[in-house]
Amino acid sequence: CRGWSGGRSGRRHSRGHIRCLPTLPGVFQLSPRAPSQITVARPLPSRKWPTLAAALVLILALPFFLIAGWPVVAWGLAAALWAVLEAINLVATRLASRQDSLRAAGLSGFIRMLRLFVIAIVLALVAKANRDLLLPLIGVFALAYTSELGLSLISYFGNEPL
Repeated sequence: CRGWSGGRSGRRHSRGHIRCLPTLPGVFQLSPRAPSQITVARPLPSRKWPTLAAALVLILALPFFLIAGWPVVAWGLAAALWAVLEAINLVATRLASRQDSLRAAGLSGFIRMLRLFVIAIVLALVAKANRDLLLPLIGVFALAYTSELGLSLISYFGNEPL
């Protein structure tokens, strides 16, 4: 690959390389003719198992905090933050399921984006109050959130397309 044009005068390669980048695998290509596996609509799975997995991560993290001598307050803050965000998610889900309108969907999306601000505010307050709590809090919360997100994605993409 030579330069931006690939050795030709401003034209694309016939193999589809643009700016020396290889083409994407077929599963990632978005085309109205043939939808990929990622863009196909699927039914929403239950939130029970991902929530239980995150709760299990939080419960199993407590003995590690006690054995390692880390501040248990950080574990408590992470567990409380996760519980508050789950409550916010529950409110958004109930709101969206009650009304089948664009306004309800927009409000549900706004409430879910509000969760990011809650996380940022809590982390800023903890960083200002006691920096020793910040790293364990982020670690436990990130593990719980990642387990929940991972299991949610697996259960969503494990469903058959509509």
